[in-house]
Amino acid sequence: MLRYKGEFEQAVDRSHQAWTEGKEKLGPEDRHTLRCRTNLALAYQTCGYYDEAVRHSRKALRALELQQNILGDDDLDTLASRDRYASALYHQGLYVDAEREIERAWSGRSTSLGDTHPDTLSSLQNHAAVLRVQGKYQAALEKTQKALQGRQEMLGEDHPDTLASLDHLASVYLCQGKYKLAEKEAQTSFARGTNVFAAKHPALLTSLSNFASALRYQGHFQQAKEYYEEVLVLRQEKLRPQHPETIISLGNMAWGLSTQGNYAAAEGIYQDVYHHQCEELGKEYPQTLTTLSSLALIRVKLGKYEDAKDAAESAWLSQEETLGVMHPDTLTSMHDYAVILRHQRLDEEAASLSQQVLGERERVLGDQHPDTLATRDSYASALCCLGQYEEAESLCEQ
Repeated sequence: MLRYKGEFEQAVDRSHQAWTEGKEKLGPEDRHTLRCRTNLALAYQTCGYYDEAVRHSRKALRALELQQNILGDDDLDTLASRDRYASALYHQGLYVDAEREIERAWSGRSTSLGDTHPDTLSSLQNHAAVLRVQGKYQAALEKTQKALQGRQEMLGEDHPDTLASLDHLASVYLCQGKYKLAEKEAQTSFARGTNVFAAKHPALLTSLSNFASALRYQGHFQQAKEYYEEVLVLRQEKLRPQHPETIISLGNMAWGLSTQGNYAAAEGIYQDVYHHQCEELGKEYPQTLTTLSSLALIRVKLGKYEDAKDAAESAWLSQEETLGVMHPDTLTSMHDYAVILRHQRLDEEAASLSQQVLGERERVLGDQHPDTLATRDSYASALCCLGQYEEAESLCEQ
């Protein structure tokens, strides 16, 4: 209940108290105690303490697995704990491990409870989220739509879980470059959420942030900036200063400053964001690397080409190792690196890399995705710099 009210720190205190009392009265391996520990993991997760969330959910799951001979493979407590563990891994950026665990949780719940049970739909939505962050956008879309439909039918249009699926759907559309659809779903979620949640609830801020992003990618920079600023102020008020979502909002503010040409201020904020994310999440965390890539582009605007090149290359190589060569985030950093090469008049290298990125983006994102079009334009510009005008013109006509 506290979590739905957005009182996350209080939820941690209450959950920790319940777990402690369970250990003292019933023992650490009692099923009730382990349920309390699984709930504690969720409370830590919503507060942005991802390491603690993973630790507690893993311990609860392992304890239940040791009782598997008694409980059976599809014990509901074990499945709930596995679902929570998967979600914690997802938030820690361990996507492959998260996908493995969430598939087991969803399959077990589907068998034991049926496809339309709210718990099964929760695992389905979590699976979709893991697929999205791995760049598997079509599969994520299909599962999100299925989870949304199931939640609408079983829980109602205005249930918090239904609204969460709307926000997930908006996020998938943003990744697919379908910005008008993302705007529509985010706006719907926010409008309905105002009738469900208290003012300034973190769930409303998620919807508002998605709405701002949809406006941003459609070129409505001033409106997006204003919404981002509103979300930042409210997240600073409702969440702890170092909460990962607060830090993301700080990065969005840096982007807003860059649209106004205030590159020096934007660089300073991006540096702060990167520092905080390194401390809180780790240098190899996906969002940390995204920030590093953004920092590289700001340094290009400031004429700091060598620093920009180093940052972009570091982000690219780390993403290639942690996310894979064809992950959309990796391709974004490769694209950015090619842009920096062109600014340094290294046109042959820039053209070669842009050609590689274009081919991969066409395969991963499709011919008409905005990121694919941006790389096609960048490749054409590099070809023009090399005097290959006919090839460049052919690309522009596609």
